[in-house]
Amino acid sequence: QLTQLGSPQVIDLGEHLLEGQGIADPSSGDEGKAVVRLVQLVPESLAYDYSTETVSEPGTASSPGGRVFPPIISKERRKPGFDQSPSGPSITLCFVFTKGAQDLVASAPALGALSLGILRRCVRDLLQLSEGYECQEDEGAFMLAFQTMGQAAAFGIALQRELKNQPWSPELKTRGLAGGLKVAVGALSGGYTSRRPHFSTGRADYFGTIVNRTARIAASANSGQVLLGGEEPLGGQVVLDTGCQVRRLGAFTLKGIDSPMVLSEIRIPDEEGRYEDFPEPKTKGRVSD
Repeated sequence: QLTQLGSPQVIDLGEHLLEGQGIADPSSGDEGKAVVRLVQLVPESLAYDYSTETVSEPGTASSPGGRVFPPIISKERRKPGFDQSPSGPSITLCFVFTKGAQDLVASAPALGALSLGILRRCVRDLLQLSEGYECQEDEGAFMLAFQTMGQAAAFGIALQRELKNQPWSPELKTRGLAGGLKVAVGALSGGYTSRRPHFSTGRADYFGTIVNRTARIAASANSGQVLLGGEEPLGGQVVLDTGCQVRRLGAFTLKGIDSPMVLSEIRIPDEEGRYEDFPEPKTKGRVSD
């Protein structure tokens, strides 16, 4: 459909509270106001090259021949758009992978859709509380961005806890998913080579080695586990929830990555203060402790 419009640049503007005559929220029936996700389409000839990361003043021309526009006017921005996505010399990327999600959708579409709906609401509600940003999602696989590792860690802890309290269907137990869907979480801080709007969603898409490295960390995590990459991922400056601990697991060789990666685990106690002991991360092998 976008090609029929001349392949315009798509920029997600986030969700906004709008007020005005003829506006209504179908979910609440509230007349005169509604929360709406807004998307901006920029003709290809005016598209701004966001890979430069040097945005001009709103409304002015910018190299190479592109243009950015002033912020839209609304009563309130409820969820961030592309311009509010994490940026700067260092950010934290986070991947969330859901165990058995694709198989569930293929074998039981209705149950899969219901379960993924619960998961998505949980992830997105917690993202707002953690000041996180959703880059993309596909059948329970999320790419997220945070400004700091502390925010990502807080999100990972909250997600693992909240998923245990969701209204999962009892039918999941018969499919080997007793207790509901479980996720593996991996996060890494660092720089990126470019950040630009995704060609179809308009949401922030990041490029650079940090993307593959973070995905490999998440793929190494066991279901229910949160892994952080780097020598001192939290820098000793972040106080986690009471009872949570960061434990260094060692340096490992990850698929597709030349140099070893130090992995640390966030240990999250249950309601009785007990910690789950996970198997060794799923890597190509341990290099050192």
